[in-house]
Parts: sequence; structure tokens; C-alpha cells
Amino acid sequence: MAAAPYSSCTFSSPSTSPSLGDLISPPPRCISWAEISELRYLGEGEFCTVWGATLDGSEVAVKVLKEEQNTNQLALDDLQRETQIMMGLSHPGILRVRGVGETEGKPFLVLDRSHSKYSKYSRIVSTKARIAILSIAALSR
Repeated sequence: MAAAPYSSCTFSSPSTSPSLGDLISPPPRCISWAEISELRYLGEGEFCTVWGATLDGSEVAVKVLKEEQNTNQLALDDLQRETQIMMGLSHPGILRVRGVGETEGKPFLVLDRSHSKYSKYSRIVSTKARIAILSIAALSR
């Protein structure tokens, strides 16, 4: 696993936690915030805000850790775990992880965008896939 392409994209807390690039093989693409355009608010949860955006000419969803959660180790660990699990799964109901990055010290995750007719916020993953991801995350704790 080559560390150099990922070194400017740590996606970790200031503690001694390993970076996301150290946890996933092969590491996800390191995406600069400058590569993302046409940001549109989609929704938010307890730890993150989700934005619709464009990356490389494709519509994506960008999940950004909220500033007030930036020092919350549980929030950082959950975002890392979610990324690890999603990178390891391949299913039509699970969106592909396009990469990760950091902006103003806040980690973010970039995924393909879903235009689900079942959600007013165009959920990132289908309900069944989300349940599967949450179940796997619970078992991995």
C-alpha cells in the first residue's frame, strides 16, 4: 500500500488513530475539496451533513463531519468504519465510495449519488443496504 498519495488526506483525528488510508487496502482516492463543485445541501444527521455535488462531471454525495463533531472520537471512528465497510461491499443497493478528503480539518466521504424515489433527501444508500451496513458495523464493535 503506497502511503505517499494519501499522506495529505489523513481522515483521522489529531490523536494517534491510524488514517483511513492505513485501514483500507487499497486506500481510497484522496479528493481535494477544490475538485468538488456545485454544492447543494441534502440533509444531515447527528454527526455529518450531506451535500449533493459534482466531481469529475458526475453527481456525487459528499458526507462531511460537522465541525462540532470534529473532536468526537466516536463520530470519527464511525465515519471511518462506515467507509471501510462500504469500500469492501459490492451491491447495486450500496453506492460506490469515490474517495475521502479533508476540508478545514473536517473529514469528508464522497459517494456516488442516489436519486432514490423513496427519499426526499435522495438517501446515500437504499434502506436495505443501510440496515446491512449498520448490522455489520454493530458486529464489528
